[in-house]
Amino acid sequence: MSDKILMNISMILKKEDFVKIKNQPTGKIQLAQKEDWFFLKEWIELFYEEALGQNFLIKNNSHKKEFNEKPQIYLWWDKKPVAMGMITTDLGATAKINLIYTIKSERGKGYGKAIVYELCKIILEDNKTPTLSVSSGNIAAKNLYYSIGFNN
Repeated sequence: MSDKILMNISMILKKEDFVKIKNQPTGKIQLAQKEDWFFLKEWIELFYEEALGQNFLIKNNSHKKEFNEKPQIYLWWDKKPVAMGMITTDLGATAKINLIYTIKSERGKGYGKAIVYELCKIILEDNKTPTLSVSSGNIAAKNLYYSIGFNN
């Protein structure tokens, strides 16, 4: 990670600003299951390293119990899991999207945008407002979020 200090930008999606995406990739969103933990652990660690520049290691099965009790992690499946995202819904009228991650070999195919879009649909159907945070230096992610209708 560079020596630059990057700030997180909070973004919000108002229902009237939600933009339907065109050319959604093949596959579908599905709630992660406990048997998915074997690769989710690695994906979460990679997310922290790549997106946040932090060395975050999940020791043993320390987060597995929480995952089993509150499954909020979703996967984009296209013959195999290719992307993930998480919804945190205990924020009253809003729900936060986080842990957006696409495996390196599948990047640039629209899976990240597709999972964010579908997570927004889930949140909006629950009459909540989607929010998220993004690093000010993560131009690709910011552009993806703007294209769906998020504003800061």
